[in-house]
Amino acid sequence: MKTPQYLFELIKSLSEKEKNIILSGWKVKCSSSKCIYTGLFNELNKLDVYDEKKFLNDSRNQRFLKNFSYNKHYLYKKLLNSISDYLCDDGTTETILIEELKKIKYLISKGLYKQAKPLILKAEKISLKEEYYQEYIKIINYKKLVTLSMNKGSKLFQLTNEIYDDIEKSQKALEEINTASRLNNNLFLLYNSNGYYSEKYFNKELSSILRHEFYKNENKLSVDAGVYYYGDKFIHAMNGNDFEKSYAYAKKRYELVSKNKFYSRKYPVTILASLADLLHVLLCQKRLKKFDKYFKDFCCLNLIDYSAKKSWFYEKYFFEMQRCILKSEFEFAGKIYERFKAELKEYPSVNYYSNSIMVDLLILFSYSFLKNKNYTESLGIINMIPVDEFKGLSYSLFYSISILKIINYYKLDFPQNTLSEIKSLKRYLKLKDKLTETDVQLFELFFETFKQNKSRIEKNRLQKFYFFLKKIKPDESLSEFLFDFEELVKSEL
Repeated sequence: MKTPQYLFELIKSLSEKEKNIILSGWKVKCSSSKCIYTGLFNELNKLDVYDEKKFLNDSRNQRFLKNFSYNKHYLYKKLLNSISDYLCDDGTTETILIEELKKIKYLISKGLYKQAKPLILKAEKISLKEEYYQEYIKIINYKKLVTLSMNKGSKLFQLTNEIYDDIEKSQKALEEINTASRLNNNLFLLYNSNGYYSEKYFNKELSSILRHEFYKNENKLSVDAGVYYYGDKFIHAMNGNDFEKSYAYAKKRYELVSKNKFYSRKYPVTILASLADLLHVLLCQKRLKKFDKYFKDFCCLNLIDYSAKKSWFYEKYFFEMQRCILKSEFEFAGKIYERFKAELKEYPSVNYYSNSIMVDLLILFSYSFLKNKNYTESLGIINMIPVDEFKGLSYSLFYSISILKIINYYKLDFPQNTLSEIKSLKRYLKLKDKLTETDVQLFELFFETFKQNKSRIEKNRLQKFYFFLKKIKPDESLSEFLFDFEELVKSEL
């Protein structure tokens, strides 16, 4: 096992119903030796966070401790096999088609073509309706075998030609989806390398993506391709701060997914992403009545997929806090934060480093407590983020966290901590070739304010940092900041 977390994460990902099904299946086959693994399963299931050293120390009297490494590996493999045995018959279309294909293959292998035909027609209809094109092509090929065996003469050739037409149509749909997926991937590669909110989006690379034939009209062969089309158009519009077009594309994508229920079952994260984009642009437009309507839909999403449900949980609170801040209702932040902490127990495998939405959410909570002048709580929340592991998080997030720390340390009268955080930020900035114009303006104002409070912090230390920032040439682009820190500095310092 590559990491000691794997077994724990797998166990915690199971619902209570799934755990009961697996344990019941084990109980039937359980001998005294095999029950060791049931005991290990139960002990790991009790934990909220996995610390292997602590777990081994607390489990000194347990039978599974002997040959623990072997037992852990065995349980992991046993659990994966049990998921296949007990849980994979989940009633999803993909599972149904897999089972139908097995039956069809068996009947054809025995020469029972008449019995295979109704199963083929049923599977063909389902796979085409719900856009399982790869399965559809397999089914159509079985249909061809049955047709060849049951028909003769001109009728045979007419039917087989129709089958070839169907195969060609499905291949074209698959090709369009593949093109859409590749374009979407190239788009995100470009934004990740150049910055999501860059004004240089008319450069050669981006222009070539936008000129692709795929983006010339919205009529697509599949829902999947349509989702990619509206999603990419939304990103382009947001990049240009065209909120009207962004709203139109986000709304069309959400409506497309909503009308085709099979798609949200097939790709649960898509309904989540579609609604999240729609809510985001409505907040940018400050259209709170519309936002409230769609936020209600967002809160009522019934997601089975654990990963999607986890993202939904964080985004739900993220949007609620953004609305709270937009309306300057900072007094409600405390109640929302307490509710969030209580519900967080259902999602124990939190990784602040990799989950950027979680970092965004903690920043929102910290900012709200700061606006309420509860500096201790604000600082405690922002310190939950492991800034030492900041390699994967964005430039603007680093600024947000550093500034929140500096202001809180300053307001709590911790001059050494304040200076230490400033020095840390300075070291980080030295690694950057340039700052944006917004960055420079922000820091000029920020440290000008600090200079006015020179009795609490050494003036020369602040001035050195202040002049260091002024030397950096601004870029053409503008950074997106989560908050108006300029206003924050004016009001708080």
